[in-house]
Amino acid sequence: MSIEIVQRNLLNILEAISDAVTSSSATQRCRLVAVSKTKPAELIESCYTQGQRHFGENYVQELEEKSAVLAQKCQEIRWHFIGQVQSNKIGKICNSPGIWCVETVETEKHARLFDKEWSKYGATSSPLRVFVQVNTSEEENKGGIRISEAPKLAEFIRKECMNLKFDGFMTIGSFDNSHSSGVNPDFEKLFNVRQQWAEQIGEAAESVELSMGMSDDFLQAIHQGSTSVRLAMDDFRAQILKETRELMLNEKQNEESLKSWNGNETKGFELQFGGAKRGIPQSSGVIGQVFISEDGGFEAIITGYLVKNRLRSIVNSFTLTPSSSLKSELTEGLHPLVLAVGSALTLNHVLMLDTVRNQILKYLIPKDVARVTSSCKIAKQVLTSTAVDNTYWKKNLKNDFGVEKVTNTIRTGRKFYGVYCEEARARRNHNAAQPRHDNPLLIGVHQPRVDPLRVPDHNPMRPIHPDPDAEYFNPLGGFLPPGIPRGNPQVPDLFQGPDHPDLNPLGGGFGAPRGGGSQGRPFMRGPPGPGGFGGGSGFI
Repeated sequence: MSIEIVQRNLLNILEAISDAVTSSSATQRCRLVAVSKTKPAELIESCYTQGQRHFGENYVQELEEKSAVLAQKCQEIRWHFIGQVQSNKIGKICNSPGIWCVETVETEKHARLFDKEWSKYGATSSPLRVFVQVNTSEEENKGGIRISEAPKLAEFIRKECMNLKFDGFMTIGSFDNSHSSGVNPDFEKLFNVRQQWAEQIGEAAESVELSMGMSDDFLQAIHQGSTSVRLAMDDFRAQILKETRELMLNEKQNEESLKSWNGNETKGFELQFGGAKRGIPQSSGVIGQVFISEDGGFEAIITGYLVKNRLRSIVNSFTLTPSSSLKSELTEGLHPLVLAVGSALTLNHVLMLDTVRNQILKYLIPKDVARVTSSCKIAKQVLTSTAVDNTYWKKNLKNDFGVEKVTNTIRTGRKFYGVYCEEARARRNHNAAQPRHDNPLLIGVHQPRVDPLRVPDHNPMRPIHPDPDAEYFNPLGGFLPPGIPRGNPQVPDLFQGPDHPDLNPLGGGFGAPRGGGSQGRPFMRGPPGPGGFGGGSGFI
């Protein structure tokens, strides 16, 4: 498997988690536990170098082997055991270097054994964190304790197991995904268990972890309060599902069903939608097939269709990879289907068309594009797509921040759009932190406002900073720049005191000298009066 593909997929997942946390009202944090079962140590190390620290293993033997190999190379790694606990292997789990948490404790017996074994191996450092696994779906083939008994086990661990730290509750949930467009009842049940437990012990509910959500439903889990999600390192089917749902929801298409399947070599799904176009009911769908590609990575073939005369009529088909910008490329790929189901043509539909979008971008500066990008998710997907990122944002990053920033962005595999926004924000914050040298006696000078996302001001009549024509009025020395004493032959004081017409409007009148006359002062305004220049009819 390609390390580069896995690293890129990891970054995409982290970005998706960050976006979900930002939009969630039920949680303010969420940890990614990268499920590394069956994956080689080299692949885990490559993700570690990208900043990932939490990894989950289902099998004790794999945990033992990988933790030993990576103990020196990845000293900050934190292993989670997420498989079924067997009493005779608890000692091996506790003796694995870097073990940080066990998420599948479901009996008092196992809690006692972990407490005993941890006292031998790891108690000198810190308590072993444990989750109580809850069988929220009440399915016989699922592990976990009954919902009604979960608080009792949590209390037992908290009071009786001095070498353990009760960290929260965990659920696998149900394999039934028919509720995926609404509220997941398993997640709702676990959320309520936490609320009741927090009230019972008199602590804030946010201090108790919720480990729920896996590859197919982690985004929904975050929106329902999850603080820890478990995702397979090479699985991006869930991301495709999430983006497809959002795209079709924006077109007023309601999800009617989801079918998914797993195999040794492939995974797939079919989403079906119902809606109306110009008042006429219609049905549509998206089919995705994920499989191992020739280079050892993964590919997904996405097909969009309309239902006509009870038959699927294919509208378009395209390929995605984990190294793709999933949000933007999925939007572009499903553009024909979006137009087919959309009841009206919008700006977002227009922006999806490459040729039209490129013409529009020619006449827009970054600030304008950023405003459109923030208008809605589809606009953001389109205007930060790979095609736009590698042209428009790359060009502006080079022009505004230099070639070195472009080179660094390419080397780190990041998006030019993201780096541009970071640099613009940093520059704006830096300028805002600079001391302002305001002079209340400075006439006609405007404070500079440096903002790389600001619309350029091409108004030639607006003074900029510094304004060479600015006038400084010093009550003790007429119009002189601050700090320059009177009597300096290099800087003559042409307007002494209140002679200036703007500052002495009552001095003089029509045909009379203003301010007692101003002979020898050629810059006084108005026609000459009896006393010389400066008498006369008002200002220029």
